[in-house]
Amino acid sequence: MNKMNAFLYAFFLLPLPMEAQQLDCSGGRFDDHVFTEVNVIKDLKYGQATTLGGKSQPLLLDFYEPAGDSIDERPLVIMAHGGAFVGGDRSQTAELCMDFAKRGYVCANIEYRLLDILVLDSMGISEAVFMAINDMKAAVRYFREDASNSKDYLISTDHIFVAGVSAGAIMANHLGFLDTLDQVPEYIQTIIDKHGGFEGNSSDNTQYSSEVDGVLNYSGALIRSHWIDSDDVPVYSAHDDQDPTVPCNYNTTNLIPFPLYFYGSCAMKTVADQMNVTNQLFLVLNSTGHVSYFFNDSTKNKVLDESAAFLNSIICNGATNVPEEISINHSGISVYPNPFRDILNIESESMVQEITVTGLSGQTYLHTRKFSGNSLELGNLPKGVYLIRIRTDQGNYILKTIKE
Repeated sequence: MNKMNAFLYAFFLLPLPMEAQQLDCSGGRFDDHVFTEVNVIKDLKYGQATTLGGKSQPLLLDFYEPAGDSIDERPLVIMAHGGAFVGGDRSQTAELCMDFAKRGYVCANIEYRLLDILVLDSMGISEAVFMAINDMKAAVRYFREDASNSKDYLISTDHIFVAGVSAGAIMANHLGFLDTLDQVPEYIQTIIDKHGGFEGNSSDNTQYSSEVDGVLNYSGALIRSHWIDSDDVPVYSAHDDQDPTVPCNYNTTNLIPFPLYFYGSCAMKTVADQMNVTNQLFLVLNSTGHVSYFFNDSTKNKVLDESAAFLNSIICNGATNVPEEISINHSGISVYPNPFRDILNIESESMVQEITVTGLSGQTYLHTRKFSGNSLELGNLPKGVYLIRIRTDQGNYILKTIKE
């Protein structure tokens, strides 16, 4: 889709945004567990909305922050639980919020509207999805409004991320990637218009932005993968490759008796790679489970460590302490050392067919269609952060590395 005309229009009419504030990333903050205790404030009201069954519902969240924290602006992760939009609650994602808070983040564990009437077609499920997305947007605005006024939660508005598990990840993905310039089917536009437009009507503070700076997608999906555009935010995903509940590729869910198609994390990665959107995928191979990685301590810790490293790389703006894990994508490919000086080694379980090295701005520094060795000579590159785009006989992958 061509967004150039709309972009130029906005560029000349609106003031340029200020550069995002650089946060202090020293001491392992935003990556390691640098705090041992977490304070939790329960049942904060961030909005009020009407369910599909016509009931007025206060929207509540629990707020997690590291105990004894001394800085006055912290990155925020807004987290949503799963449950197929018919069940689930905040207790399911409390442990995830505790983990992020111990790393120096603050985390908002939100509830949202669930289906409270019987629906017999995909239209009703789709309506529930977009009502929940509106609730998550209201949570983003709640913290932006606070940051502009009383500053009770000490949030860095330059570093707000949305995250979710299963249904919660579906919400986070749509908040991150669907915007007013995207092409949507008529039935979805009807749902959006019915519930207050793209900002929704879950709160009345729509003068504040609901935009975010990244997405953590734990076994979620999009209704349309082409909503991912080249100017969209980074996304970290984790998924079981044969998940029947939320498919990793393009397929139907087995949760409901009528067809509802989703583009899961694998399909999203394909488009994100094509659009040069920074992304990373933890893929559990040969698994028919759903969110199986959170039911095993080893893989759970790995996913949480990678999630924090991914956000750390965004927050710290390519600082040289980006951990090596950010350059391993669990598709049998790794690059090392990271950071590197002159030689970058590449290991791949599948045959490498093409390699492109680009900067974060998109400038291409190296492109080869014939790669038969196991290393690249990159000593002539200036210091900085680079994306290594690798095409193999199994797919396309992007890894991030640093030149010292």
